[in-house]
Amino acid sequence: MPRQHRFPTLLALVICDTVIEDVETGKKSLIGLFDLVVGVQRPAFIPELCVYVCLVGGPEHSPCRIAVRCLGPDGTEVATAEESVDFPHADSVAELVFRFQGVEFRETGWYRFECRIGGEAIAERRLLVEVEET
Repeated sequence: MPRQHRFPTLLALVICDTVIEDVETGKKSLIGLFDLVVGVQRPAFIPELCVYVCLVGGPEHSPCRIAVRCLGPDGTEVATAEESVDFPHADSVAELVFRFQGVEFRETGWYRFECRIGGEAIAERRLLVEVEET
């Protein structure tokens, strides 16, 4: 009997500088993985960052909306991105890359990158933002 999933299963949620995709093979290389940002002043600024999401086992033949939200230490939304993905069969794997441009971290502390499906958070990755004391 085929497995029934309400949501796909998360295989990976990674914050990095960039993701490179080989056009011939489709293989992805995640470059510059990190979980800490140290700024020289406030707000800390990152020109670009990527969040790589890998999912398996979504609803067959039904588009699934995937969102990644960055929430500040106080819970306010800093950035968000959304994509739709289709799972042709129950064991399909979907790899998504969410690119965020010009992200400002106004406060120091823990930020959360949430992976959301259908408005519900299924996982999060934390990022610590600090400012160097000079």
